[in-house]
Amino acid sequence: MAKKTTLLATCLTSTRLATAVCFAFVLPWSDGGNWATWATILLVALIEFSDIFDGMLARRWEQVSEFGKMYDPYADSVSRLIVYWTLAQAGRCFWVVPLVMAVRDVTVSYVRVWGAIRRRDVSARFTGKAKAIIQGLGAGVLTTGPLYWESASNSIITATSIAVLAMTAVSMADYVLAARESAQPEPED
Repeated sequence: MAKKTTLLATCLTSTRLATAVCFAFVLPWSDGGNWATWATILLVALIEFSDIFDGMLARRWEQVSEFGKMYDPYADSVSRLIVYWTLAQAGRCFWVVPLVMAVRDVTVSYVRVWGAIRRRDVSARFTGKAKAIIQGLGAGVLTTGPLYWESASNSIITATSIAVLAMTAVSMADYVLAARESAQPEPED
């Protein structure tokens, strides 16, 4: 059962990548309430729900693996970068959003590598979870936009882009500051 459960969680994680690629192909056709709009909404929902359930599944059946600990954040980063890059190409978010997301993810990866080399705590931080929630909600708002935004599209795009940028930057700063603190020598008594 253990191998099947681990495989199931890994397959669920993998669906995020394939679903994000599908999103990138379908979004250009989404306009108003057509089939492509509904398809992209479903695809974003699948991406976000797979992010929630793969970890829950692995923890519930006590099948957390070292591979899963590395693969899950990779799939999160790549799938969200594909989604936001596609949204930026369609003019549904600021072009700088996927750039800042990529810089944050690379920075956090290097902070974690540095921490692991120095045997420091490199676990996920609260701001990383909050960033994931804001990015997921933002993707939903920007994907469903053509259904409701009419004349308010610029305001919604601006507000959502700023919220995602701010939380992404805060998360990056939190990881960097935590690494800096852990680099300080322990005070001697």
